[in-house]
Amino acid sequence: MGPDPFIPLAEQTGLIRPLTRLILRQAMHQTRVWRDSGFDMTVAVNLTMADIADSGFPEELAALLDSMGLPPEAIEIEVTESMIMDDPLSVERTLNALSDLGVGLAIDDFETGHSSLAHLKVLPADTLKLDKSFVLNMAEEDSDAAIVRSTIELARTLGLKVVAESVESAEVWQMLASYSCDYGQGYVIARPMPAQAINQLLAGYRERGVAEQASPEALSA
Repeated sequence: MGPDPFIPLAEQTGLIRPLTRLILRQAMHQTRVWRDSGFDMTVAVNLTMADIADSGFPEELAALLDSMGLPPEAIEIEVTESMIMDDPLSVERTLNALSDLGVGLAIDDFETGHSSLAHLKVLPADTLKLDKSFVLNMAEEDSDAAIVRSTIELARTLGLKVVAESVESAEVWQMLASYSCDYGQGYVIARPMPAQAINQLLAGYRERGVAEQASPEALSA
């Protein structure tokens, strides 16, 4: 089961704060395991409005990172654009504190309205995640493709990385590559998987890398 059914209930009952802390600890623990295995991984964690409204959250996050022996850049915090619109002052305050800490910051479900661009000017974001409503049909809809392309160009001008959400076809993936999109997220790349499956995937990459290094072509190069 995905998080959609129980996240609203956790917010209504006040359990969302301890749930966020639990998820952060688990994410940091797994990141520590991957880094100890030689994979310089960064893990992204979504925040809720309850976390953003908590002025003590950045300090708590710093203490968690210290307890896990992780550098701040090992974690990326994601906030949705709707949260920014709901309470821009609280979001800006918390994101500035997290940016000062050195944590990566991503704006999720980014759209292209005037208010979105106005907030983009002042928020200390590192990454934009393009909303799936533009990405899903960009191979069939020229207007969606134009919006995606122009947003990627804007992000590059501002020094931001771009992640395209809901990349569900090879055609869309190729279009994004031609637009110099930094990253993609979707079923055409990989389905959601537990940490153990990712461990096996990383082990396979490592074996192939070792094989390439030992090949005659690699040695002669």
